[in-house]
Amino acid sequence: MQPSAVTENRRSLVSLDNLVDLIEMCLHHPSAKNQTLLLSDGEDLSTAELLKPMGAPMGQPARQFYLSSGFLKLGATVLN
Repeated sequence: MQPSAVTENRRSLVSLDNLVDLIEMCLHHPSAKNQTLLLSDGEDLSTAELLKPMGAPMGQPARQFYLSSGFLKLGATVLN
């Protein structure tokens, strides 16, 4: 997998308040029974877009680097 494919991936997130609202609605709405619902806050974010705001309060840029799956497996083996 190319490094850009890893960092440009998109994730759908949901806030706890929105999740609780959905659960409450499902408990009380008769049409929700046996339905599959997809929940999102409506803004899909890449890994880079998630990390940048985390580094800003610390005055540090979000540094990203690519590690191959083989390297990660080796590290997991050593730590195990």
